[in-house]
This record gives sequence, structure tokens and C-alpha cells, in this order.
Amino acid sequence: MDTAADGDVPLPLLNRFQEENEVNDLIGEMQSICDDELALEANAEKFVVIFDKYQEQPHLLDPFLEQLVGKLIGLARDPQSAPGLVHQSFKFLYIITKVRGHKSIVRLFPHEVVHLEPILRLAESQDPSDVLRWEIRYVSLVWLSILVMAPFDMKRFDSDSTETSVTNRIIALCKKYVQMSDKSQDAAALLFAKFVSRPDISSQYLGHALKWLCELLEGSSNESMVCRQGALSTMAMIFKHGQRKNLEDHGAFVLKILVGSGTLQANGILLRKLSVKLVQRIGAVFLKTRIASWRYQRGTRSLTQSLPADGHAVATSSSVVEVGNSEDEEYDVPEIVEEILEHIFLALKDKDTIVRWSAAKGIGRITGRLPRDLADDIISTVLTCFTLQETDGSWHGGCLALAELGRRGLLLPSRLKEVIPVVVRALGYDYRKGLFSIGAAVRDAACYVCWSFARAYDPQEFLPYVQQIAVALVITAVFDREINCRRAASAAFQENVGRQGVFPHGIEIITIADFFAVGNRSDTYLKLSVEIGRFPEYTHPLIDHLTAVKTCHWDSALRVLSSQALHKFTLLDPDYIVNQIYSQLLKRSLDIDVNAQHGGLLSLGEVTHALSLVAKTRQSSLEDVLGKEKLSKIRDVEPKFNEMNSLKGPNGEMLRFAVCSLIEKLSLAFVPFYGLSIIGVWQSVIDENIPYISYEDPWIQNAALEALKALAVAYYSTETNAEMHSQLIEKYLERLHSPLEFDRMGFALGLGKLPKTMFTSKFDCVLNGLVEASRFSGDRKIDSRYAEARRDAIRALGNLCETVGLRSPEPCLSRDQVETVFSTLLSSLEDYTRDERADVGAWVREAGIEALEKFSNLVARSEIAWISSDITSRIFCSLVQHMNEGIDKIRLLSGEMFVRLLHQDNPAIPHIKHQDKLKEIFPLSDAETLTWFTRPYCFERTVQLLSFPEYRFNSLLGFIASVGGLTKSLVQYSSSALLKYLNDNDESERGNILSTLVQIFQKFLKVERVSVPMFKLIDLLLANCRLENLAQRESELVLLDLCILCKTEIARTRNMKKIIDSISVFCGFLQFPGKTRSTSLERLLILLCHAYPRVRKEVADQLYVTLQTFDDIVPMDVLDEALGLLTETSWMSADGEFKSARNRLCDLFGVPRPKPIAKPKGDDSTDQPSSNVAAKKLGYQDLVDRVGY
Repeated sequence: MDTAADGDVPLPLLNRFQEENEVNDLIGEMQSICDDELALEANAEKFVVIFDKYQEQPHLLDPFLEQLVGKLIGLARDPQSAPGLVHQSFKFLYIITKVRGHKSIVRLFPHEVVHLEPILRLAESQDPSDVLRWEIRYVSLVWLSILVMAPFDMKRFDSDSTETSVTNRIIALCKKYVQMSDKSQDAAALLFAKFVSRPDISSQYLGHALKWLCELLEGSSNESMVCRQGALSTMAMIFKHGQRKNLEDHGAFVLKILVGSGTLQANGILLRKLSVKLVQRIGAVFLKTRIASWRYQRGTRSLTQSLPADGHAVATSSSVVEVGNSEDEEYDVPEIVEEILEHIFLALKDKDTIVRWSAAKGIGRITGRLPRDLADDIISTVLTCFTLQETDGSWHGGCLALAELGRRGLLLPSRLKEVIPVVVRALGYDYRKGLFSIGAAVRDAACYVCWSFARAYDPQEFLPYVQQIAVALVITAVFDREINCRRAASAAFQENVGRQGVFPHGIEIITIADFFAVGNRSDTYLKLSVEIGRFPEYTHPLIDHLTAVKTCHWDSALRVLSSQALHKFTLLDPDYIVNQIYSQLLKRSLDIDVNAQHGGLLSLGEVTHALSLVAKTRQSSLEDVLGKEKLSKIRDVEPKFNEMNSLKGPNGEMLRFAVCSLIEKLSLAFVPFYGLSIIGVWQSVIDENIPYISYEDPWIQNAALEALKALAVAYYSTETNAEMHSQLIEKYLERLHSPLEFDRMGFALGLGKLPKTMFTSKFDCVLNGLVEASRFSGDRKIDSRYAEARRDAIRALGNLCETVGLRSPEPCLSRDQVETVFSTLLSSLEDYTRDERADVGAWVREAGIEALEKFSNLVARSEIAWISSDITSRIFCSLVQHMNEGIDKIRLLSGEMFVRLLHQDNPAIPHIKHQDKLKEIFPLSDAETLTWFTRPYCFERTVQLLSFPEYRFNSLLGFIASVGGLTKSLVQYSSSALLKYLNDNDESERGNILSTLVQIFQKFLKVERVSVPMFKLIDLLLANCRLENLAQRESELVLLDLCILCKTEIARTRNMKKIIDSISVFCGFLQFPGKTRSTSLERLLILLCHAYPRVRKEVADQLYVTLQTFDDIVPMDVLDEALGLLTETSWMSADGEFKSARNRLCDLFGVPRPKPIAKPKGDDSTDQPSSNVAAKKLGYQDLVDRVGY
């Protein structure tokens, strides 16, 4: 889908030049900053930004150009101007020229003869190798191009004192810059062409100039593309501006050199384009400058006359206009023109668009100078581009040529009967080539042909072809794969409606399918096409195109959209579908071409489903609408399809989806196959595809599940099939214990799709099976292996509860089962399983939140008394925890559910503690504006939940995960919100938070998911919260408890990250005197002899900083010695010398020296293994930890 176009809106159009004063200020300040390069650069950037806005509407600048150009020319020519000011002025002139074009700007330059000599000297004084001042060279050469057109003999400008004439100086200047690679080459080509085209110069210098350019073209190597481009560009300019009588004698010579140089077949795109341009201009020299006397001339092109108020076309006068004498039609065309046309026709099939476009324009120019018979031959040759043997480039070039001929009136109405079918075929040109398609450019060019024809022909001439063109354009506008083609077709249709006025329902269609409406491909297929299809002129053509072309298109996405569109068109004209289309779909569903087979199966299912809706509307059966014969053929599709073994080939995945979709749609249509063996075949296909997941994308599985749901509702709903129901459910329950995770996932979801009538005798077994499948065992390997299976079991459990409900008829949920489901769903929110894919438990938690909300609402609607205060408390505490955690999607789901349940009125969730205060924090008015992805705004709200004792534990647990997270912004915003809350409240609230922190630490001791970020949170609190008063009271026990828990957490651990994070925590505890300080010092001094050198170094560095920060940790008389030991000891060495330094620090701090603990027999783990042994034993793990894995 063209999702990029979904938000596409028209850009605002400018109505005037709004920055006049700002531009004048920029020009005015140049004099004051001319010596400051940085200021000049900033000044130029502002100028560029302003003028770039007018690239699409440069005409808005016209009223102000004379004034702006005059000011800049004055600054540039002022003798007092600094070099920087002169360069800046020329830079601004170039920017204006770039936006408005040199043809418009050069007329505003002073062109009196007195300026010739100064500007020539300025251009000659420039250094061609100076890459910073190329704007001066470009503008001065463009200025000279108008000055050399002064109607005075150039010899008058020569003086006796100069050795070189002005003419030779100009030619030498042109020759120099024609070979340059910068923008001045274009200006030099223009100057060269205009100068040698002067009457007094051409006779003497034109031949020499062309000869020199040909030598430059021939003599340049293949590597020197710049010189060849300059030569070709200059000669093309000369043949454009020169007089025909002066160029006739040189045309053949130049053509011979051009062909011999090989530039027509060169690798460079620009070389080929310039060569084609030069060839066509040489051809124009050999033909008389005339307007074709036989051309078609439309009498009027006024929209008011083409489309009057009544909406009907008005016949306007048009004819083949005769210009000049009839004798002028008979003249000999030189043979060289035939050779020239041959080269142009070859270029019309070039591989690059700009070359083909130049060739198309050349064909138009030359055809306009030829007699009618020869012009007719050219049109015939153009039509040969549209054969199946030709490439897409040939088709594209042919379309461009037809558009150019039509636009110039050279394609007579008598030819339209041959041209229109070709254009219609080009509108549908789309072929796959390898892994991509070709034809988008052809279709786009065909739309341009239709656009140009709308402006070229009288409505009466075009009337016989209106239906063809209108249908083709509508099909392209709504069904084309590419957005640019759809928009081009929409624009062409709109142009035809405006110019021709005879397109059926034109105004209504351009209102439906305007330029921006066709940007979304899904909408064009499923909405716009259906609205247009209501007009009878377009209904059958649209249906035929979908059936014949789009259902077998190479793009699978288009085949899916086409089948869905056919469903909607079936409702518009079911009789046509049954009589003309249905048999084609049956045949295509068994086609040997995979694309056709896929599209046929999808379309067959969609159309059959639509016909069942039609039958229901007519109060008849599907058999009456479709007929017995077609129904029997539908029944035979699946067996024949299985005989072909199509599902097992390389394209089997695509066909698996199509078959499952067919089963779903036929089941939704309630096709009368009750009790037939085909139902068993369908069930086996579904069972085969339920566990099928392709590249972690469950699109086939989803299709199989939807097919199972529809099949069960249509054919399994009666209680007479109780035995079959029991067998199917037992089979699915057995697969819940499969060692394959995909099996567990698929069949769990399958149980959730079955209808209520199938659970009559097996409901308890199904419920218990899904509850068991959704629980995690605690074994990390098993839990990580089946995380997605638990997720799907949770989803299936939620679907099952919605299906059976809490009320009769049986089966339904009992009160004990409701509590079991609540317990299971709440347990799923505690699944934090991790593996190499990261937090895979998040999938389970996400599914649990979604299922929990649905189930809570279900119970509240049916039996609200069954929601106890304990259940409500557990729900809201779990949501509070997840609202403060780091995964954005989990936070979004839990936050939105929290707000919805909090404000729910009918029925209201009972037993919500502090409900009124919570509503003040999360008002209903902010429910839509509160963005849970916006972390600052989110944490500012959720941190207030810490003030409620019932939610404090879970809220703080969520903050631990966020503060200790990996994302910088997550840590920043959660930390700032928590610190602001603590510092804004009194000491008792901070004490409560610390006490709760101790409870969390005790509960999750040795659980790294909590303990690792816990160290970061404690470090944050110790460094930024005012806790000194707490340490002086009985609350010191809380700090001591935290310190002891930190000590216990890192005991016997090999987690480098945990150890490093704990060092800053222990250093933070040193600020509190008493038992807390001594406990921390003991642990830090033990870590000073840790097996990992990085740990020892980190302890020494942080302890050094802490001793300087808090001066009461050690007596002042030993402080210097302690600091010296910490800085001078080589803690990274492996020779064990650091032990003596550590022992001396123990003496200075008054801490007992650590003693080795005897290992129990058979116990290889110790609190602190010997450094040498441990370094060897854990060296690789240490390396892994240090590089960040």
C-alpha cells in the first residue's frame, strides 16, 4: 500500500513575493559584513532559503526583479566595492538567475555597448581554477551573451593600442570556458553560439568555430567527458541561434563528425541527450522554416466553450489548416534528413528517459516541417514502437512522440483510429522482469498522451473514442499499482472532462477520484472504484479488468485487493458476475500459473460470499442464485487442488493463504455441503496450516484460524456432531503439549476460535488445558522456548471466556473458574522471561493486559459480585507497576486500561481503593490527550501513586525498572520525576519509600531483573536525596538493611555489571556514620582484592573520590596516607602486591583485615577466590563482560 500518500495534502500556494523587505535588508547589510566570511556565508544562506521557496512559482518575482538586479549590478560594478562584496553580489545574481531562468534575467542586465569592454575584462581576469568564485564567471558570461548582440560592427570596439581584437578575445574566452566542468560551461556555450551567429561574425568565424568544436569532440578521450559535453552543448546552441542559410553548408560535416565520434551510443546519459539534440537541430537546418500547411488546428481551446453550464459538449470549428501556397507543399527533402530521422528513432528507444524525451521533441519539430506524406510515414514508424517485441523504453518513447505530435497538431484525426487502441494498450502495460516490474513509465507517458489529446482535438473529432479513453483512464486511476500513474490518469481524466466535455459522468468521477484521493491504493480499490462502478458505463469494464488482469497480477497485494474489490462489485451486478465471471474464476483457481491460481482462489471465495449476501437479500438460497452445476464445481476445487500438490512447492505459502481464505469465505456463505466429505478435507487443510508461521509472520496461521472459526460456525454448530466435536477438541488439547512451539501456538489459538456449542462436554478440559499452557514453569530454558506459546494461550483463554460467557446456556464459567482465569491472567503479567531475543516475556504481558481488560468487563457486565476486593486490588496494582516500566507499548496498554477501568460507569468496577483521588490524578478529560508514549508527562502523573500505601510497592517496583533501564531518555525522565517527588515531600515519606525499597529488595533478592537496576536506584537516592536526618534517627536501620542486602546480593556473584554498580552504592553509604559505614567499608576493602582487575581499579577510584567528599570517614592525620595508597598502588597488576596496600588501608580505617573462608568440601565457589586462580578461571568471562556482552 502506498502508505506514504495517506497523509498527502496539497502544498499551500504563494500569491505574492512576501520577503521583499527582508531581501533588501540582506542586500543592504552586505557592505558592512564584506570582510567577514562567516557572516557573508550566513547572509547567502538566508538569501537561498528565501528564493528556493519560489522555484515552483518564479513568476511572482517578476515585479521586483528589475529593482533587485539593479541594486546588485550597482554593487558589483562599483569601483569602491571590496572583492568580497563583488563576489557576494554575483552570487546573489546567480541565485536569482537559477530560480527565474537566465532568459528572463539577462534582459534586465545593462546592455549598452559601453559595458562590453569592462565585463569582458572582468571575465578574462577570473581564474578558472578558483572553485569559490565560479558565480562571477557564470554571470559575467551570461551578461556578455546579451552585450554581444549589440547592433554594431565588432571592429569598432578594437583600438590601435591593443594587439588582440575584441572578437578574438571573446572567442578565446569561450573556448577556454567551454572546456570547464563547472556551471560556466553552459554560459560559455550560450555566449559562443550568440556571438558566432552575428551576421558580421558568422561569415568569418562560424566555420572555424564549428571545425574547432568538432576537433574538440573528436580529439577528446572517452575519459574527458567534460570537453565533449561542452562541444556538443555549444554546437547545439549554434544550430539553434544561427541562421539557416549560414549553417546549411556545415550541417553534413558536423553530422559526420558526430556520428563518427560515437557519442550517440556513448555510456554517458548527458552525452547521448546532447547528441540527439544536436542531430535534430541539424535536421531542422535542412528543412524550410515553415508551419505545416496540413496540420490540424482546433478552433477554440476555451474551457467555457468546451464545457458550458449544461455539461454537454459544444462543437467548435476545427479543420486541417492551409497555410501558404499549395505549391509550397511540393519540395524536395534532402536525403540526409532520412539519416537524421534514423538516428532520432534509435534514440526514441534509448534506455534513459531524458534521451527519449529529447528524441520525441525532435520528431515533433522535424515532422512539422515535412510534407504531409512524409509526416504520415513518420507517424507509421512511431506506431511500430508499440509491438510486443519492443522494450518498455520503446513503448515509452513512442508515447512521448505521439503526445508531442498531437500537441503540435501533426497527428490528424484520421489517424486516431490507429493511435487510440495503441494508447489504451500502453495504459495497461505492466510486466514483471526478475524481481521488479517494468511499465510504470509507459503508463505514465500514456496518461500524458491522453492529456495532450484533450487539448489538441475538437470534442466532435474525439467523440468516437471517448468511451475507450474514459474507461482506460478510470481503470488506471483506481487500479494501477503505482501512485504516480494513478495520479497521472486522474489528471488526464480531469483534463479531458474540462476540455472535451463529453466524458460520461465526468464531473462526478473527478469529484470522487481527484488527484489526492487516488493516493491511497487500498481506498482506490475498495472505495473509489465501487463508487465509480455505480455508473453503468464503467461497471462491466471495471469488473472485466479486475478479473482478466488484476486477479493474476504479479504483485500478490494487488491480487488480494482485487478479490476484495470483486466482492463489492458482485453486490452491484450479481447477474453479470454469475453469468460472465464466475466460470472464469473457477477455471483460474486450477490454473498452472501460480499467480493466476492464487488470485482465482481468493476471488472465488470473495465472490461466493458476496453472492450469498445477495441471495439473503432476495430471500432465496445460494443454490438458486448460483446454480447446482457451479456449486458442484466449487466442491471439486479442493480435491483437484490437493492432487496438484501445489501447497508443497516453492510457492506453497501463497497458496496456503488462498486456500484458507477460500474455506473461510465458502463457510461464511454457508455453501450447502453439510455432511459431505469435503468438510473433512477442509478441516485437514486447516489443521495443517494452523501451526504454519512463515518467517515469524503469522499471516497463514491467521487465515487458517479465521477459516476454522467460520467452518465451525457453519458446519459444527449442531449438537448432533458431539462425538466429532469431542475428537477435534481432544486432538487440539493434545497438541498443546507438543515439543514444537508453533504447534502449541496454533492449536491454542484454534481452541479460542471454536463456537460455544462445541464445548458442551469438554469445556472444563479446554479451560484447564489453556490455563496450564499459559503458565510459566520457572525453568528459564523451557520458559524462554515457549514464550510465544504462552502468549497465544493467554489470547485463546480470553477468546474462550468471551465465547462461553458467564450465563446460560451451558457451558458457562462458574465462580471458581472466574477466579482461576483472573489468577492466570494476573500471573501472566509477572512473566519476565528473557533469552537471546531480550525480554520475550513482554509478549505474554502484553497479551495478558489485553485479555485481562476484556475479561474484567465481561465479568462486570454479567456477575459483578464475583469481582472481589482482592481481585480488584491485584488488577490495579499490576497495572500501576506496568505503567511505570520502560517498554512503551506495555506502558501504553496498561495506562489506557487503568484509566478506562477507573472511570467505567456501566458497569463500574467495584472495590477500587482511593478511586476519587485517582480520578483527580487521571481525569477523564485528559484520557484522550494523555500520551503514554510521552515519558515526561507520563511519569509526572504516575509518580503520585507512591503516596498511596496500597500502590506504593508496585509503583516503586516499576520505577526501579525504568530508573535502571538502558534508554537514556527513559532513565532521565523517570529519575527526575522520582527525585522531584521525594525532595518535595517530608522525611517520613522518604522513610516510607526506603522501607518499601527494603521490602522489594528482600522479595527479589538474587533476581537480577530487579537487583541490577535496584543498585542504580539506590545510588540515585544516596546521591540526590536528603537522607542525612534519617541516618541520625532510628530509621538508620533501614539504611543498614539496604546495605546488608546489597552485600548479600553481590556475594558469590560473577556478574561484572552488578559488582561495578554496587561499588558506587557502597561508597554512597559511607556518608552515614555507624554500622552502615563500617559494613560498607568492609565490603569495599574486600572488593579491593577482587579477582577482576577492573573491579579493583573501580573501587580505588571511587573510594578516593568519596574520601575527599566526606572528610569524617577517616581521621585527618591518616587521610593523606590513605589517599596516597589508593592512587599510587597498581591495582591492575596481577602480582598480588595490592594485598599489602589493602591491608594497610584496613588498619587506617580501623576495619579488621579480611580472612579467607575455608571452602566446604566439594564446593568450588567462594566469596572471593584467589586472584591468580580466579583470573585464569574467569578470564574469558571477564573479557566478555568488559566488552559489553
